Amino acid sequence: MSDSITMPLFPLSTVMFPGARIPLQIFEPRYMDMVKNCMRDGTPFGIVNLVVGSEVASRFSELPSFEAVGCAVKIVDWSALPHGRLGIVVEGVQKIQVLEAQRDKSNLSIGEVIYLPEEEDCQLPEEFLPMWELLDTLQEHEAIQQLMLTIDSRSALSVANHLSALLPIDDDQKQALLEQTNPLDRLELLAEFVSQLEA
Repeated sequence: MSDSITMPLFPLSTVMFPGARIPLQIFEPRYMDMVKNCMRDGTPFGIVNLVVGSEVASRFSELPSFEAVGCAVKIVDWSALPHGRLGIVVEGVQKIQVLEAQRDKSNLSIGEVIYLPEEEDCQLPEEFLPMWELLDTLQEHEAIQQLMLTIDSRSALSVANHLSALLPIDDDQKQALLEQTNPLDRLELLAEFVSQLEA
């Protein structure tokens, strides 16, 4: 097993995938400090899907409960927003597993994590071309175009991860997709979820 490292965690009601991008608005002091430190040092933080708890918490609330498998992200863009908020765009780097978590003095969740093995990529099989066509359609939306995604239509991993991130399905389904360890298995599961959406 890989050596563990310490990483700040951002529990959110969302599931992040390697290669995917999402915009975030930062306003809580603990996350402002986390983002500034990560930008200064060029270090990642982890996004983990909330199970129980709130994205906005007080020092008196319990440590939020979140999924053990998440994604390390890097900050690829930022902008100052009104009312002292900070807008950032993050990109998934690699899947992580949280072994333990605790709070620091600023109420930030700090995790002892390991990086999960990178998945082996392959050419997108012809049977999954409809998944690429669906993803290509989703990319036409203005909000998604603004993320300036880099998607390789020939890569099973690229198509599987980006479609998993963008498809309008619930977080439990997205978590199940994230926890797949092979892009072809993820595409199989995506095909099932797409069939359910179309039913």
